[in-house]
Amino acid sequence: MITDELAPHHRLGTDRVRRLIGTSEERGLERPGHQDRSEESEQPPPEPPLARTIRLPVRHEAGYYDAPHLTELTRAATRRNAALERSLERWTRRLGFPPSCEGFDRRMTLNVGAAWRAYASYHGAPIASRAFVAARIVVAPLAVLDEEVRPLRGHMLSLGCGVAIVERYLAETNPRLEIEGLDIDPRKVDLIRTTASRSPRVRLRLADVEQLDEPPVYDAVLVCDLLHHLPAEEHRRLAAAVERCLRPGGVCLVKDLDRLPRWKYWWNRFHDWIVAGPEPITCRSPEETARLFAEPGLDPERVERTDHPLTPYAHYVVRLRKPPAA
Repeated sequence: MITDELAPHHRLGTDRVRRLIGTSEERGLERPGHQDRSEESEQPPPEPPLARTIRLPVRHEAGYYDAPHLTELTRAATRRNAALERSLERWTRRLGFPPSCEGFDRRMTLNVGAAWRAYASYHGAPIASRAFVAARIVVAPLAVLDEEVRPLRGHMLSLGCGVAIVERYLAETNPRLEIEGLDIDPRKVDLIRTTASRSPRVRLRLADVEQLDEPPVYDAVLVCDLLHHLPAEEHRRLAAAVERCLRPGGVCLVKDLDRLPRWKYWWNRFHDWIVAGPEPITCRSPEETARLFAEPGLDPERVERTDHPLTPYAHYVVRLRKPPAA
């Protein structure tokens, strides 16, 4: 018997039990000792809201995870991803970025030990020269050049090599190669001579590459970041001179900077204005450079942009080979 004093507590407990029973029925659970024989109890549970679907709570109902609403969410995500990829591709073409970043990936395999030994070979040089050498190691695609030069052996000629940090790095990674560099700046030639004992397989002599006239005694020729510093009318003359100084089967490796996208061109123009002075530069596309060096008779084997879309230098590499003697 329930007294008047206990009636409110009895009603509160009864309401709580009813709520619990209702929650269990919504979840598809049966009350203890209760058999639901209605046809409605066999219907699948209602689909959960979107928030529940995203969190994927633990549910045991049959067929929940292959429900139609999850399939639709998957299709919607696929459509959004495809739209994002198309947008990225459109902006990549609009900004003039290269379609491939393979060269950048290869650059990340820089031989750190060889780079450090090449840098250490300038011990005793002025601090400004060592700072330039360190910056050159960071900027130049050394690993890409290493990939091209590693199979070579013999005698290589490098045109306009400056302080020859690229050449010393390549000599560290390829002990079968001897490199002879040409440069017009006597201060850089003296710097290499004073530190030659730390990198004896790299030599530098004073010469004007615009007057290049070497005999065909070289197994390879490297033209690294030189072409855009020369006047356009000198490019064909240089290409012909490179072909003449190569042995049959020799390799010509050209590394230079593209003129597209324009923001990279202007960044490189600003860089050269600081480093080399206000003289104008003449950049060519990789395809134009390949055609230029193919005119004297060299066969192009590789023409590729090697820069990353986010790096400010539009590096490219062109490899050509002189046909073997008949």
